[in-house]
Amino acid sequence: MKKTLIIIVALMMLIGMVACTPKAATPSTLNVWAATEPESIDPAMIAWSYEFTLVYHMFDGLERWDATVPGSKPELGDAKTIKWDSTKTKATVTLRDDIYWSDGKKVTAHDYEYAWKRHADASLATAYGEEMADFFKGGEDAFQAVQKSIDGKVTLTPDQLQADKDLMQVKAVDDKTLTFELAAPCSFFDDILAFGTMVPVRQDIIEKYGAKWTADPTTYITNGRYAMSERKPNEDIVCQKNTKYWDKNSTKVDTIDFKLLKDEDAAYAAYQTDQVSFIQSIPLGEMDTALKSPDYIRSPLLGTYYFDLNVTKAPLDNAKVRQALALAIDRNYIVTQVTKQNQIPAYAIVPEGIVDTNPNGKTFRANGTDAMLESDMTKAVAAAKQLLSDAGYPDGKGLPKIELSYNNNNVGHKTIAEAIANMWKTNLGIQVDIVAVEGTVFNSYRMQLKHMIARDGWISDWNDATSMLDLFKTGNGNNHTGWSNTDYDTKVNQAETTQDMTLRSQLLHDSEKIETSDMPAIPLYYYTNNFMLKPYVDGACFSPLGNVFFWNVTIKAH
Repeated sequence: MKKTLIIIVALMMLIGMVACTPKAATPSTLNVWAATEPESIDPAMIAWSYEFTLVYHMFDGLERWDATVPGSKPELGDAKTIKWDSTKTKATVTLRDDIYWSDGKKVTAHDYEYAWKRHADASLATAYGEEMADFFKGGEDAFQAVQKSIDGKVTLTPDQLQADKDLMQVKAVDDKTLTFELAAPCSFFDDILAFGTMVPVRQDIIEKYGAKWTADPTTYITNGRYAMSERKPNEDIVCQKNTKYWDKNSTKVDTIDFKLLKDEDAAYAAYQTDQVSFIQSIPLGEMDTALKSPDYIRSPLLGTYYFDLNVTKAPLDNAKVRQALALAIDRNYIVTQVTKQNQIPAYAIVPEGIVDTNPNGKTFRANGTDAMLESDMTKAVAAAKQLLSDAGYPDGKGLPKIELSYNNNNVGHKTIAEAIANMWKTNLGIQVDIVAVEGTVFNSYRMQLKHMIARDGWISDWNDATSMLDLFKTGNGNNHTGWSNTDYDTKVNQAETTQDMTLRSQLLHDSEKIETSDMPAIPLYYYTNNFMLKPYVDGACFSPLGNVFFWNVTIKAH
């Protein structure tokens, strides 16, 4: 999914200007680094962690995240009650009486039906569409019906499109009552109901303004704690407390200015000059200094940094080449000498800390050691050389040119790419061209499989192995590899429907073994959150799922 953003110095309004003052006792404005210009802030279209953070501040779902305890379960949001039947697949939701959009209109069950069924519209090409639709009975049928029309170059009328989407079992009975049926019971569905892509949106607004509805505060109508008051592309997104929000009295900060700084270096410079009080990540070149600072914060993060291998392009269509590339990387060197941010070397795709449904009480990673790559570099390099030779490229001779792409809004990605390219040259004799891609288009670049090898990373959307393993299912919007394996898809799908928790665990571990063996993606390390926070900022909440919540923040006098 994946994921993070951050806070900043409190400011005070004086004569129409914002000025920092050490005597301010109760500042009500936060300037927050929100990475670069988001590709989208349409809840159905979001993919990056910072895009989710923006949505979480401006929208609520049927459930919402608790920003007081990191990693806590969601609590009721727009829902007054959610009642499940005995099978745990059918639910009836009654909405609260006091929920409104930022323009004063009532939030209704019809808004939820419309928003959720957008996931079945394959034409939107969203990162999460099919995955979200699959949770619901008829959701996969709905998505595939639309996809079939697209593949056949058939233009659907609005009524035909709606008929296809209506295969997904979600229905607004009246303005306050929503019913839905799942394809199978889901133990973490509370997390899904709070997930950023599952919030309501306004059909009338989207149908009137199309994709431009997110570009202007007058059309970006929200139902959460904040409403957009200003948007300057590549500069900032300013949000004011939503006076129509049912729980507005619990929101402590009046205004959040999400700064759109171009990269980590710009953010770090802003932090050092007290223009911001919180940054979401630290440049690699500044990490040694940051670690000695009392402002440095590290927190757990359930995610994996990895490389996508485009298996549709030679020589990456050969599994032996992919395996060789994976084995020839010294991950311990990467985390200790390159990134230096306390990450954990990754020898399989599912990260440390993910729970397992195996009744032995161990984590998924502890139970899944047999799916892991060789960590002894002497053995690993020898195996890599043999695999490359078996693939017909002894010592890398005759291997077609390889390109490694990264998003250029983070210098750390370049440094990692350069280090690994050097390892491949030293260990395998492979020459690698490094390609910088503009950060604002990098996700669509990967989705269209324009790369050979591309930097990627995923922070789990919920604490379950499926959040990572779903990524590599055929057709998943976040599968940037072109890889498709029927056995893998079958096992993951079986795991998501079985009620036998021991069998579920085994199916997921078997799935990971298939992925490791075929290697469509190379795991490098498991993430940690690394922040800089001014000591006078209190109450920011950092979730291990990569979300950052600011609405409980207070700024102490300084």
